[in-house]
Amino acid sequence: MPCPIVTAQPDPVRYVFQPTSGTWNFPGSWEPIGPPDANGIAVIGNGKTCTMNGQDGEALFIEIDGQSTTVFGALVIPMGSTLTLHGAGADEASTVNGTIKFDDGEGSTMPELHVLGDHRINKTVNSLDDNIVGTDALRDEPDEDKYGLIAGASNAKLTLGSRNTSGPRLSMIGNFKVEVALENNGNVNANPQNLEQWTAKIRLTDNAKTGVGTWKATYGELIVETPVTDHGRWIAGTSGTLLLNGSITSNSDSEFQGYFEADYTGKIIVNAPISGSAPWTLKAGGSNPDPFVDINYPCTRLSGNIVIHAGRFNFDANFCTTGELDVDGGRMTGGVTSPAIVVKFSQGCP
Repeated sequence: MPCPIVTAQPDPVRYVFQPTSGTWNFPGSWEPIGPPDANGIAVIGNGKTCTMNGQDGEALFIEIDGQSTTVFGALVIPMGSTLTLHGAGADEASTVNGTIKFDDGEGSTMPELHVLGDHRINKTVNSLDDNIVGTDALRDEPDEDKYGLIAGASNAKLTLGSRNTSGPRLSMIGNFKVEVALENNGNVNANPQNLEQWTAKIRLTDNAKTGVGTWKATYGELIVETPVTDHGRWIAGTSGTLLLNGSITSNSDSEFQGYFEADYTGKIIVNAPISGSAPWTLKAGGSNPDPFVDINYPCTRLSGNIVIHAGRFNFDANFCTTGELDVDGGRMTGGVTSPAIVVKFSQGCP
């Protein structure tokens, strides 16, 4: 019986971006001559800005350097462009110490990062804070058709950072729609890069999400429309809103501390079941100590403590945790005074 023929995969080719500012699809922008293909590693060094210029591109992995908050490499994905990343494997990953910027330019389709299979993006040095930056949006011009789209094949998964939370943490901010299965071990924040933009919105849709990182809304709205599990840290800060329309499970243990927190005038609006051992805290912040949690869906599988330092915890649906209640400021409203709604602390739950 003849032996099967095994074709070895060629080693990846490293394409190094050359100009200070230039376009992805121009062959002379790269050394060797490019642009990168599905077996290529796109390398963008400090002080270099590569723009996809309304065309599509692909790579096995990307490496974007970042030295500081002022010296870093940048990849710009404008409207009408899609960057497809092919790389997969537990020991291989893209590295973004600089920034990927989604730009709401003149194209007719959303700027997109598309992943095939499993793909990890790591951050290896403490440099730039904002590594994956969504499109800009003014408060009075919220055009979701121009948000950055992160999508993938049906079996795809994008992982941000590693579960080793002691290292540098990859940050994603701005306006996004995230369709791909996402493991967030970094910081996902509905917050504009420039406060003059007023607001930001991140919508988690389609495939389930997970991770031990932070899900946050600072000056914006984080909308959850799909299940999210693991040990996530959920924060509504300053004037941000967490709109939880998908089920959430967040746990806290000796290794990973998940929690729910609202401060300043942050709001957590619960419209789907929440479960897990993560504690809940409402706390004062600055001159506007009025955080708000609104329970609109039965949440009866909780075991975390509830601590209310300020603001209001409102119950319009059944709520039960085996954890303890500590109120040293703020107040509880809604179902705590209604016989039709059951609110329990420090006792067995259904």
